[in-house]
Amino acid sequence: MNDCDLRPGCKMPPPRPANPESLTDTTYATCKLALAMVVRKIISSLFGLTPPSYDTIMKFDAEVRQIYDSFPSGMKRSSEMNREGGVTLSVQRLGLKVITNHTLVILHRPFLYRSFRDARYVPSREKCLDAAHEVLQLFHEYRNNLDYIEYSWYALGALHAFHAGTVVGLRCYLEPLTCDERDCIAV
Repeated sequence: MNDCDLRPGCKMPPPRPANPESLTDTTYATCKLALAMVVRKIISSLFGLTPPSYDTIMKFDAEVRQIYDSFPSGMKRSSEMNREGGVTLSVQRLGLKVITNHTLVILHRPFLYRSFRDARYVPSREKCLDAAHEVLQLFHEYRNNLDYIEYSWYALGALHAFHAGTVVGLRCYLEPLTCDERDCIAV
């Protein structure tokens, strides 16, 4: 439901037919909650008494991606939809994409260093670096797009960008000969 459907003194309107593609006032919060729930599971698993198996890490990766893919298309970020729906919706799309990619950085980061000694973890290195670059690119857009100036106080995005930049910097430190222009720009 939308907030405008609720007014003091009026009866509850009949429920609208379920349409997974329609956006309401609570769509963003619902999407962010879905991501927060999986982040909670990942953090609990990563920092629990028993570290998760690598298969569990890959299952979490698939779950994060599936959750993002399940969002209504109007909440997913795409180049043709960046301006559609106004600035607030654009920032919400950007935020969901940042959270999704930062979650992948957190998930695969423990295997970044290990991937230089064990080729089995190379997929995690690639996924971690791709997600880190995506976070940095989105944060750069967020900080440099004048349309988003009213949201510039969002400090958590800086934390995500710092974490992503640290991952890229670590990779360049450990494997300097394979760093490319994208890595140098990120660092």
